[in-house]
Amino acid sequence: MNKPIFITARFRSGSTLLWNIFRNAAGAHAYYEPLHEQLPELIKLEIPPQTRHFFVESYFDQYPNVEQLRRFHKSEFGVHRLFLEANDQHQGMKDYFNYLISYPPQNKTVVLQENRIDFRLPWIRSNFPAAILVHLHRSPRDQWISTIQGFPGNIDQDIDSDPYRITTWSRDLIRQFPFLASPLIRHPYQRYYYLWKLSYLMGKHCADFSLAYEDLLFDPQKYIKQLLELGGLDTRENLVKCCKLIVKHPMNVWKEYQTESWFADLEQECENQLNGLGLNKGFGERPLIKIVEKNLKYKELVLDTRVADWGRQNAQVTVINLLNVADEKEKVLQAINTENKTLVGSVVAKEQMIVSQNREIIKLQKQMIKLQNWLQIKLAEGESVIQEREKTIQEREKTIQEREKTIQEREKVIQEKEKVIQSFRHSLFFWLVNGPLRYIPFIPAIFTRIRDVRRIFLPKIGVLEQHPPKPLVVPQEYKTLPTLSDAPGISIVTPSYNQARFIERTIRSVLDQNYPNLQFVIQDGKSTDNTLEILKSYRKELKHFESRRDGGQAHAINLGFAHTNGEIMAYLNSDDILLTGALHHVAQYFQQHPEVDAVYSHRVIIDEQDREIGRWVMPPHDPQVLYWADYVPQETLFWRRRIWEKSGGKLDESYKFALDWDLLMRFQQSGAVIHRVPRFLAAFRVHETQKTSAHINEIGLKEMERIRTHYIGREVTDAEINRNLRAYLQRSVLYHKLYRLGLYKA
Repeated sequence: MNKPIFITARFRSGSTLLWNIFRNAAGAHAYYEPLHEQLPELIKLEIPPQTRHFFVESYFDQYPNVEQLRRFHKSEFGVHRLFLEANDQHQGMKDYFNYLISYPPQNKTVVLQENRIDFRLPWIRSNFPAAILVHLHRSPRDQWISTIQGFPGNIDQDIDSDPYRITTWSRDLIRQFPFLASPLIRHPYQRYYYLWKLSYLMGKHCADFSLAYEDLLFDPQKYIKQLLELGGLDTRENLVKCCKLIVKHPMNVWKEYQTESWFADLEQECENQLNGLGLNKGFGERPLIKIVEKNLKYKELVLDTRVADWGRQNAQVTVINLLNVADEKEKVLQAINTENKTLVGSVVAKEQMIVSQNREIIKLQKQMIKLQNWLQIKLAEGESVIQEREKTIQEREKTIQEREKTIQEREKVIQEKEKVIQSFRHSLFFWLVNGPLRYIPFIPAIFTRIRDVRRIFLPKIGVLEQHPPKPLVVPQEYKTLPTLSDAPGISIVTPSYNQARFIERTIRSVLDQNYPNLQFVIQDGKSTDNTLEILKSYRKELKHFESRRDGGQAHAINLGFAHTNGEIMAYLNSDDILLTGALHHVAQYFQQHPEVDAVYSHRVIIDEQDREIGRWVMPPHDPQVLYWADYVPQETLFWRRRIWEKSGGKLDESYKFALDWDLLMRFQQSGAVIHRVPRFLAAFRVHETQKTSAHINEIGLKEMERIRTHYIGREVTDAEINRNLRAYLQRSVLYHKLYRLGLYKA
């Protein structure tokens, strides 16, 4: 028989995802929450999976017959004696685990997902020495937010609120951890943090493999491979199948609940308490009684009447004697009622317990009624989901057929072009040019002149290197800044990753604007070059600076904008620069044109040494052309916060290349008024390692096709795109020539 695997984790830390990974691995037999208080009832009702548990068809299909299970399962396993040392006795739970481990075929790896064994790991290690313990932990703040989402009570006002039974469990655990009692905490998050930290310490020291939920999402292939290796399940098929189960979620959602300082203050109080009690050093490595036996502060907490009163009011075992823990009811009652050791006191306590148990029964009955109603609703939702999936499949089949038709049309166009080329190669003109006329001296010069004249009338938009490098000259009038009576706030975010060569030039181009109401945020993706050293030197001049792993450029920009509230918004890539006076000009333009929602300008193109190598002189904005191509220079784009919020309030993080085009299309769909201003606001840098050059063929073309299909309503051909862009590009040639002749000022 393969070694069994115990998954130990707190609620909302991703243990269901871990269970589902093993469940989908060939050769594994995984149990979902075997210690759940109502497990037999849930199996009998065939409770369907929650919608937030992705790729789960059933929770209980790997359990034995429910009537057989009832012989071993006890509801008390999930709420009573949550703390067990290695030498403690609990024969009932041991028999239950042995039954589950022995039920599947011998060649299967048994996996038990547990949310209730964090403080029982020494006992499990002692009673199941061959088992593999896998410990999963998550950021406590995000885990707290996930725990309280959807909870009907007022968490901040009710210190005994009980999301995911944290208070119920604390009542059982105050015999070992008296600081969990409500009189000793300021907010329910502290009770949650205590349980999280103690669970983390226990798992870190007792488990065979400790894994962070965030690491699993960031690099699933690496950590899923390690998990499969633990159970002898590491086949290529299992790895591919299990990696598809990962669905990434946003991180740091706690920032929407409370501030950094709020969390830090509560956590520091908890850490001070744990340090003073000696738990941060020894918990999980030594028996608890060895840690606290000489700790006077711990003894004071044990004897604190507030702890006993809190436990008595909640009808739980509340006297804590960590030096000599006794489970006998008579000893517990004597500890609770230190001044009343009579039989009357014992009877009163038992009556209170009976009353409490009756209340729990009534509560469970109400919950069962709600559960039945919920089940009916979910069944109806399930039928709706099936219908939607069938509809989606039909739409995908239709899309595939349309794409095949497009491919055939493109092949036909290619064949027609090949015929034209072959026809030209056999023409008299081709023969003359490449035959007799080639030896006449002035003929090649004539054709060269014709090509030069033709090049003059070709559009410059889309061409990144138009002429040899020359010094970048900014017009003198750009340096004359307009006077703003009330400068609106401008929020600029710069996403950064390994751009140490250019990042400082970008930063200086923004800060040297000397704009009086600027919020400049830099969101770095954990750069490995010397970018961070440069950024730290500008920390005081930035509204916010952070270096952390992100999900790509769009995700980084969204993270950055979360720290801003300026009326005008923009993002500037870490290799581009603003030109002198750009922010003052943009602010003045928005003040003079209150109806305008977004603006952009002409583009200057520079090389790695800030030398000019081209310019795009843009015609006035044409919203219809934007359906066919993204011609807007992104580094020159500024918009009002009102249109940002109206169109969704974030960039679509599924885009890696065309995120700015998608944003502009959403602006237009939301009714935005967009203007092209007659000025050069910024410069776009061309260099070998930039994303624009490296990814346009790999990712960009697919994303651009996706946007056109979405907003035009169908797939389009290259010929259609060229036809709809022709007039706009001809106008761009005219504006460019007028600019070069000095007849158009910018």
